[in-house]
Amino acid sequence: MALYKVVKSTKGVECAYHRILAYGMNYIDNTISINVASYCDSDYREVEKKTGQSMIIENTGITLPIIAEDFSRETLYKRIVNEVELFMDAESI
Repeated sequence: MALYKVVKSTKGVECAYHRILAYGMNYIDNTISINVASYCDSDYREVEKKTGQSMIIENTGITLPIIAEDFSRETLYKRIVNEVELFMDAESI
């Protein structure tokens, strides 16, 4: 699962493929920290899988409040699309 939306990175590169790289819960602050990796397109991700070489253009750190017990990646992707301005209107792929 990933998100498709063309966004310009802080380096000025257009990235269209975004995936959750990692996430963790902070129960003291009741937050979820999510690291979203962005690639130019899905081909870059495929090269990364085949070669093991990172093709990530940019990492975006996101912090969301814990509001449910469901921490599945599918739920986190839905929350990112609905709650994070940068990824609003992104398509799930």
